[in-house]
Amino acid sequence: MQNRTVLFINPDVPGASSSSPPMGALFLAAYVRERFPRYRFQLLDWTADRPSLQAQADILREIKPAIVGVTTFTDYLRPALDLARLVKETLPDCTVIFGGPHVSACPNDAYPNVDCVVAGEGELAFAEMLTLHDRGGEMPPVYFNEHYLEDINFHPAWDLVGDWEKYKPTGFFFGIRQQAWVMASRGCPYNCVFCAGGVFRRSRPRQRFRDPANVMQEIRFHQSLHPTRAIFFVDDEFNTNIDWAKEVCGRLASERIGLPWATSMRTTEKLFDEGLLEVAKKVNCRAVAMGLESGNDEVLKAIKKGTTVEFNLRALRLLKQHRIMAHGNFILGLAWYGPDGKPDGERLEQVMDTLNFIRDVTRKGLLSSVSISIATPYPGSELGKLVDDFKLNYLDDTSHLGVDAVNRQLIVFRHPHLSPEQIQECYQNAWQSVIYNVPMLVKRFLNISRPEELIDNLKLGYFLGKKLLKGKRNLRNIDNLLK
Repeated sequence: MQNRTVLFINPDVPGASSSSPPMGALFLAAYVRERFPRYRFQLLDWTADRPSLQAQADILREIKPAIVGVTTFTDYLRPALDLARLVKETLPDCTVIFGGPHVSACPNDAYPNVDCVVAGEGELAFAEMLTLHDRGGEMPPVYFNEHYLEDINFHPAWDLVGDWEKYKPTGFFFGIRQQAWVMASRGCPYNCVFCAGGVFRRSRPRQRFRDPANVMQEIRFHQSLHPTRAIFFVDDEFNTNIDWAKEVCGRLASERIGLPWATSMRTTEKLFDEGLLEVAKKVNCRAVAMGLESGNDEVLKAIKKGTTVEFNLRALRLLKQHRIMAHGNFILGLAWYGPDGKPDGERLEQVMDTLNFIRDVTRKGLLSSVSISIATPYPGSELGKLVDDFKLNYLDDTSHLGVDAVNRQLIVFRHPHLSPEQIQECYQNAWQSVIYNVPMLVKRFLNISRPEELIDNLKLGYFLGKKLLKGKRNLRNIDNLLK
């Protein structure tokens, strides 16, 4: 009898935390199992479970999958390759398929112990792989999927998750445990230079929207599986279609969902609609995250953000007016192609504009929390292409840099205008201005409504304290780190 067990594995990533189930694998499982009912599908999240290598091998021998699917991210490529080696050592006849952003950006790279890499969106491609497996055909080393799913009105195979308690995000609203992760739309129509989303833009439309009724069905399904306390819409940008977003809010009201929810929105003037905020607040929107990125207009234009400092301020003021928590994402050390086609990027004074912007808006109570990162040249992004074109990487292999590089806490390329020491020092100063910010701390603690939220905030404080200490060590040792 032909082996028809398909196993999706999230590899064990040292130093990484698992705040939510691997949604990409769960979308794949949901799509293909409906079309291949004779197959058996399972999910293992080893980033969350942390089994030993021996335990991983024992699990593989027990399940004996015919196919193992792994989603690859650039930051976590080394653990994915280690997993592929383990699978082949344990089950030599098992077919290993890689998909995801990294192999979609670099499909022709060498991936030892991998039988097939899928470049592009995964559902249609994985269905083709299973068809080949059914027929005993040979899978291609690289499968280029040039087509999007037209109908995304289905939800991930959440029933494969099992233990929901192991997913424990920390901090801000998004740290609420037992939340429903919902992707109500897929894709993003924008072209920010630092984003690798372009690897999934081989077809149009770049963004697709689910029927709001289908979204409500998924939320109800979550509630049937586990005690759901909140909803996090993980869409890249929830407000790119205002009428659709308002319809989702209307459904939340008509079906009396009642749960607090959060999402991400773009601050562009036409999209950050006050009418949408009014509707969202009425149906218990608690928090909105925004890619503010920089406090300098020239930088925002150069990175193709499509917004301005004033638009960002307008968005923050509107959120405060409607009593919705605001989370801001910032990036330091940004670079781009200059008008002459050569590397260009932030000057020190422009980075200081961002630091001053962060200090100003947090002091005024316009931000409830922030994320601050150092620019990373991901394959598939315009920044990644710039770094490759001009050979700006410090190292061909940055895997030894560990979680500091993975978490975008360390510069990994030669910046056109800033030294590694300057970027690291600005990064450290930015976090210090946030962590020691009394108005922000007061606002965070005033939003605490449950004892476990207090515990989560205390844990976050401990984590941020460790971040400051590690940042100081990185600053002292940066020359050695980048050799």
